[in-house]
Amino acid sequence: MNPLDNLIAHGDLKLVVPYKLPQTVGNEFVGIVKRAGSAVKNFQAGDRVYARTPLDNMGAFAEEIVISEQAVAKVPAYLTDEEAAAVPLTARTVKFLKA
Repeated sequence: MNPLDNLIAHGDLKLVVPYKLPQTVGNEFVGIVKRAGSAVKNFQAGDRVYARTPLDNMGAFAEEIVISEQAVAKVPAYLTDEEAAAVPLTARTVKFLKA
């Protein structure tokens, strides 16, 4: 859980992003692809991936999540799950600040 998840859970961002509560929270995840759709080209079952969920469809703390191929990336082998879980939101923030 990162500070953004905590703010959303407490309703502190409702003026910025009006999530309807109750809501399955979680903006970032690390996981193993269970199965990929027939149109998916870059991932297959068994791949370890991470992502920051789309703003309009969070829910990374769910047991399973369905997410677009464009939203995920393969986790580098040198990262543990704990390390990888800290990357997606931070990386998106850095990308935004550099733009």
